[in-house]
Amino acid sequence: TQSTWGVVLESLVMKTTEPQPRWRWRRVLFIWIFAAFASVYAGLFTQNAFEIVALSHTSIDIVNPKESLPQTYAGPQVSIYGKDLSDVHPIDKEDSGVFEPVRPEHTCEPNDPLQFDFSFVTQASEDKAWIIEHVCDRWKGPVVVAISYDKARPNLMPILRKCSQITAVLVKINPDEPYPINAMRNIAIAHVTTSHFLITDMDFLPSACLYNRLMQMRTSHDHILSDAMNAIVVPALDMLDQNERCESGQMFCEIPRVFADLFLEGVPSHTKLKVSSFQPRFHVSTQLDNWLSQQELRKISCFDHTRYEPYLVLKNCPFLPRFNEGYTGYGKNKIQFVNHVHAAGWLFYVIPQSFLVHNPHPHSESRQAWDEGDQHRIRINSLFKQHRLDFLNAYGSPRTPLCGDAVMNN
Repeated sequence: TQSTWGVVLESLVMKTTEPQPRWRWRRVLFIWIFAAFASVYAGLFTQNAFEIVALSHTSIDIVNPKESLPQTYAGPQVSIYGKDLSDVHPIDKEDSGVFEPVRPEHTCEPNDPLQFDFSFVTQASEDKAWIIEHVCDRWKGPVVVAISYDKARPNLMPILRKCSQITAVLVKINPDEPYPINAMRNIAIAHVTTSHFLITDMDFLPSACLYNRLMQMRTSHDHILSDAMNAIVVPALDMLDQNERCESGQMFCEIPRVFADLFLEGVPSHTKLKVSSFQPRFHVSTQLDNWLSQQELRKISCFDHTRYEPYLVLKNCPFLPRFNEGYTGYGKNKIQFVNHVHAAGWLFYVIPQSFLVHNPHPHSESRQAWDEGDQHRIRINSLFKQHRLDFLNAYGSPRTPLCGDAVMNN
């Protein structure tokens, strides 16, 4: 079929073959100019057409923050949503940091309707979005990530199209406010459509077998997964040998994929480890030494530290505590959530031979300010101390007690 441009050009050229007045050269010049612009436009059109073809297998839902209904563009897999927090001032909100007690139950209502599956849930700033590809290479289940930006909405499709199981929420934030880390986490959790989810941070990569091991637990440990007040602890590890490339924070060093990769010679040995426990002072309750020889789920009998903050797989229930959005920027934002879940009566089980590995990166400006003891740190410490009292008053003694020699630290 002859193109529209071909018909137009042919008609113009045919006219130039007829006897012409002296201004014929002007028509010839016009044809050449017209053809040049047509060529450029056709090139742009072809490029746009390629983009449409490349995304034809995905679903892109762009939700305007001021609209309630998404505009659906195509297909069943990748979803993108939008949310605007740029006018939200967390510290000025009346409910900022307010403790909200929950009434947990052992089953979800109505009758656990969600699809049995496990979502990898996290949040990140726009400059960390490149890590998504590495997560999806290891985690073959659903991935939900809230991505913040403070200027123009970023074009993340080159990254997201590599992860067909992803739901991304693009969140506009105010760069002049402390980073709303817990609001970002709650936004991501609100988009989970599976029965369970792992809540983690973007600078952690899961082992390649973690998702499959969790799925297999439906057969071997359904009684634990079906109880909404059980949490699965995924051990958090740090690399012992961190080369300069790894420390740059721009790309991952050789992070272990499977359990055997944790050891120098691929053979389990406590003396030939490539890794250590992440923040061992606070993660001692995971008991890395016991975990290395662990074959089954292991129940944590007591907490060794009040600032224990493991990464948890949780059942997606309406009464699950939310991350308190009074915690912004760096400091105690996740510990507060784990303390709440612990105080409200959840039990904790450590998964065997599966893990998360931390990718080292330079300290953020927020972390540096925290280390220097700024006003933000004073506010967060005060809020955290108050919440510890709130938990005790609301729930009494937790089902998982503190160990007799537990470190008490506010």
